[in-house]
Amino acid sequence: VFTGVEFTSLAKEYGLTGNNVRAFAWDDYSYSMPAAELSKYKVIIAYKKNGELMDVSELGPFAIIYPRDSYPELNNI
Repeated sequence: VFTGVEFTSLAKEYGLTGNNVRAFAWDDYSYSMPAAELSKYKVIIAYKKNGELMDVSELGPFAIIYPRDSYPELNNI
């Protein structure tokens, strides 16, 4: 179970605009996602897994979590 903040809440709070969001990993990997998709699927930026802060070895310190259980079409991403 993940705990985090919904992307749309962060975007609103910090006045983020634009069509895409780019996420960066510790290993310099980056990935661009449509902001509309993040909002549509109520994606969260998680900081806890099973009640514990996430370590780098466990997707942390933050992870982008799509609600795959709620949207079957997400099972292929």
